[in-house]
Amino acid sequence: VRVRRPVEAVRGSASASAFNLLFKVYRVLRPGLVVLFFFACVTHVRKLDPTMLLAAGLVLANAAGIALVQYTGMDRYGAPFYPLMATVVFAAVFGTLKPRPS
Repeated sequence: VRVRRPVEAVRGSASASAFNLLFKVYRVLRPGLVVLFFFACVTHVRKLDPTMLLAAGLVLANAAGIALVQYTGMDRYGAPFYPLMATVVFAAVFGTLKPRPS
């Protein structure tokens, strides 16, 4: 890749190393998030939670739309929706926990 300014100093920097570590960790965790997302969708359908169903539908509509436009399932275009996916998952997990009897 050609660049206008030299980037050798940036390649070995602490911030580049930290970003690389976060990228590698997330690359390992992302498939688990997707599996948990689908289980969360089933949970929200069973509970008929309209807010979380709408949020999950937005994520799924984006994935389907990108697949139709690009003719491929590119996961990088879904990256802005990963926080919303995590929200749907956390709402399912914490919504199914039973409260402690007082």
